Amino acid sequence: MTYLNNLIKKMDPQAIHYQGISKQELGKIRALATSALPKAYEEFLLAMGKEMSRKDQSHPGFLTGIDVFYQYIPQLKSLASALLKEDESKLTLSNDDFVFYSSQGGDFVFFKLTEGPNPPVYYYREDDQQLSFKKISDSFSDFLEKYYDAETVIF
Repeated sequence: MTYLNNLIKKMDPQAIHYQGISKQELGKIRALATSALPKAYEEFLLAMGKEMSRKDQSHPGFLTGIDVFYQYIPQLKSLASALLKEDESKLTLSNDDFVFYSSQGGDFVFFKLTEGPNPPVYYYREDDQQLSFKKISDSFSDFLEKYYDAETVIF
């Protein structure tokens, strides 16, 4: 691990079960992208991109109920594009944008495939009348850590 070491160190003592995807499944996700996936995102997928749950019901979990896992990834970009259209937003997603997160269909998070191995992360929320996508983190790994820590409001 290169990019997710800090996150995994925080998660392992907690009661969180996570499972990564297979190399074959990673190949299917790579095929969705117009260029190479960022290394940090591939690490996430291989370490915990299949599923995540609580071992202990007293722990709130991490990414519980969020569409970030393997089964959801193929449709996330089309759902995000539909949300922009439904919202009558002037914003559009480019071929370079890879949507990796959606919450209840009302917002989405993405990175640009060409912004390096650990790219910045951008956000859109339904009905916010945004004039541009909001940059919410300087890197994918930082986004995950901030989300896990919940110490700052990132949305």
